[in-house]
Formats: sequence, structure tokens, C-alpha cells
Amino acid sequence: MGKILSVEDIKYFLSTQNISKRKFAKDLGISRTHLDKLLSEKCTVGVRTYQKLDRYFKKFELDIEMFLLPTEIVLGDKIVRCINITNESNELIASITSSNIIERDGYKVECK
Repeated sequence: MGKILSVEDIKYFLSTQNISKRKFAKDLGISRTHLDKLLSEKCTVGVRTYQKLDRYFKKFELDIEMFLLPTEIVLGDKIVRCINITNESNELIASITSSNIIERDGYKVECK
């Protein structure tokens, strides 16, 4: 699978739901050590862990993809996770990842 957890989003979710890392790991059916490796980005989310996370977040009516970092985009010799487009005033016009495009009203981003 090779996806990486968004540590910031997972920690925010756990804190707002008042769920400890220990309970989260137990509810997922993974060891606390494995969770710690996922949260330190020392390992990626495998198929079985992805399925466990997916089932878990569905209980909260949440999409697992919001807790995963977007796949990197290869542009020539550069590897990026996100492309942000701003105007002269440094206002965000659009943000592009491998999984979605978010654009400001009045602007249209086309991928060809």
C-alpha cells in the first residue's frame, strides 16, 4: 500500500475524541509499538492496517483518506506532496495533491 498516516490529523482526532493511543491501538487490533512506528512515519500503512483503519473510521462516519498523506507527485526530478498556487498578494488560489484539487471561488484548475 505504502501510504503514510497524517500524524497531525490522527493526533487531532484522538484528542478531540478523548481516545488514548493505547485504546486506539487496541480498538484497531494492532500493537502499540506498531502504532508508534506509524505515527513516527517509520513504516507505511499496509493493506491489513488500512482495512482496520477504514473500518474504525467508518464508525465515526469518517473517510480513512483524510487521515493519510497524499501520494507524492513526481515533477521531473522533484518529488512533492502538494502544489500551492498563490497570487501576487500571497493569497492561496489553489492547492493540488495527488488525491484532489481545492480551488478558490472564481478560479478553475484544469489538469491536462
